[in-house]
Amino acid sequence: MSLASLDSPFDSIFALSSPPGLGERGVVRISGPQAFEVISQLVGGQLPRERRVVETRLKLSRGAGGPVLPATLLCFPGPASFTGEDVIELHTLSSPSLMSLLGESLVREGLRAAWPGEFSRRAFTNGKLDLAQAEAIMALIRARDQSEMALAGAALREGAGASTMRLREGLLDLLGLLEAGMDFEEGETGGVSRDEWIPLLQAERERLRGIEPGRRLLEERFSLPSILVLGPPNAGKTSLCNALADSSAAMPPGLVADFEGTTRDVRWILCGGGHFRLGDSPGRVPKENEKTGLEQEGRILEREFRASDAWIWVSSVERCIPPPAALGTALCWVVSKADLRDEDPHLGCLSDLPPPQGPSYVERLEVSVREGRGLRALEERLARVGRSGAFEEEWSALLGGRLVAAGKALDLALELAMSGLPTEMVASEVQEAITCLKPEASSKIPEELLDRIFSSFCLGK
Repeated sequence: MSLASLDSPFDSIFALSSPPGLGERGVVRISGPQAFEVISQLVGGQLPRERRVVETRLKLSRGAGGPVLPATLLCFPGPASFTGEDVIELHTLSSPSLMSLLGESLVREGLRAAWPGEFSRRAFTNGKLDLAQAEAIMALIRARDQSEMALAGAALREGAGASTMRLREGLLDLLGLLEAGMDFEEGETGGVSRDEWIPLLQAERERLRGIEPGRRLLEERFSLPSILVLGPPNAGKTSLCNALADSSAAMPPGLVADFEGTTRDVRWILCGGGHFRLGDSPGRVPKENEKTGLEQEGRILEREFRASDAWIWVSSVERCIPPPAALGTALCWVVSKADLRDEDPHLGCLSDLPPPQGPSYVERLEVSVREGRGLRALEERLARVGRSGAFEEEWSALLGGRLVAAGKALDLALELAMSGLPTEMVASEVQEAITCLKPEASSKIPEELLDRIFSSFCLGK
């Protein structure tokens, strides 16, 4: 093993990195000092400790007669890997039973299933990601349209950025100047005049303003109300979302088909002239014993349900299933495919529908995507949902939030300076801005300040 692997403070972990369920390929990633050793045991031979692709076969049982799978191994010896540790990416056949058996084999050989985010945490700890890139991964996971994915992807590639680092260096120079002159009165040797450092503070604030993501722009994007569209299979949810989607939306229309299971994930679409989002979800009819009515489209759908500002229930005139009480109160009940009543007069009208089972009255709207009937009324109803209450929480964690916090600290520093308050108070806010820009390096600020103070001395002093 390499010294990087032997010196790793972590144990070895693995995680399924492809979607669960049946598929053409299952991908499992392994990271840690035992990565090469464990996979060597499963392939029955020593793996070369070099960066390469290996075509092999995996034996998932120690005894005779166990399953043997074809596999492709992507080998990344540390530290030249995502986590900075030895990493192996294993590609093989995908099915729930095979992935479960593979996981059992890895545990038997001494590996541990990774916790959520543990691969990225190791990359951060080992210096392979900075904090801005870690935030970008989170933003990429949370992205709800192509614009957000592009923004997060660019941030992940670029990291904190040279401009942000130059800003931090400038603020450290300014703080060093303030600290060096704090023990002296103006006019004394070593004293620093306010007329000298206030323009520097103003210049750094303007520099930050130039690179700070526009809060108003991001607020408009991330404070949009998110409305989840739920309902049984083939209720017309995707057709409805396509009909309400803005024509400028970058994402292509959702796939519509007559059979169940076409929609497999939540797909967020910008609607209402950019005033709200709709989340087109897989068809589900919650069971009475389900707490939230969300099972195996799984944790993704459950998470989106919890994070949404509201939800609507869609069922067709052919199958008028009311909103289930298990989910709480829907924003409205949309009865779709109303045009089918013209073809089949036996289909009931809106007044004949059964009452919703939720805890309070639910407004009911009848629509026909084919004829455009009721779409305008529904859009007006959805547009009345207020700004997302989750915006501040999302903003604080999204890329750029720290820059805004740094800007607020510098604004306060300028206010204190212009009011003639003590330099110590100004310096405290400048230090807060520096910490916001790179919180993981906050413990190094005193040392960096001393370097700046002493480096300003004459040679030989």
